[in-house]
Amino acid sequence: MQMGFIKNENKCSTTIFVFSIQQMPPRFGSYNSIDDILELTENDIRRKIPDYTSSGLTFDHIKRVRHPNYDKLDEFIDIPNARKYYIAAHGSKHANLINIISNGFDKNKIKYLSCIHGTGFYLSDNIEKATNYSKYILICAINGGKIYRARTKKSIVQVYNRCDTFYRDGIYVIKPEEGHRIFPLFIVTYR
Repeated sequence: MQMGFIKNENKCSTTIFVFSIQQMPPRFGSYNSIDDILELTENDIRRKIPDYTSSGLTFDHIKRVRHPNYDKLDEFIDIPNARKYYIAAHGSKHANLINIISNGFDKNKIKYLSCIHGTGFYLSDNIEKATNYSKYILICAINGGKIYRARTKKSIVQVYNRCDTFYRDGIYVIKPEEGHRIFPLFIVTYR
């Protein structure tokens, strides 16, 4: 709860009002090197995620992803024009997460639906948004390449062919053909 004051212009008095601020978990943030991301621990990520979500889920556990194929990491690291790396959350069904960990974000598996920001892989810099889609969350590193910070959906459509990743309202949209820019690091489970 927080208190605020409004001065009433008609009278020489002050009105006190009380309002509630919804506490959002901290954003995951950006990093300048891949080494900084690979050194993140379960505890580092745990400090940035809530115990409870607004949708009523409760934190269960976090586990580092054990990759069966590290060629995906080499492919992720070797992407040219990496300016910064970002950490973001992707909510999906458990079976999909296992497939993503094994095969990466595969453009052939994406569902071409009418998505609000266009077709692509959606990740959020706020885990609350990801928990709206599933209780299974992948915490991923994003090598964003050329990122366009969109203000409107129309502006995304206008630059679709000129950038690799879009960012709007806390959501990263990675184009289907750029799925190799996403590397899963941790699985977070809510119940």
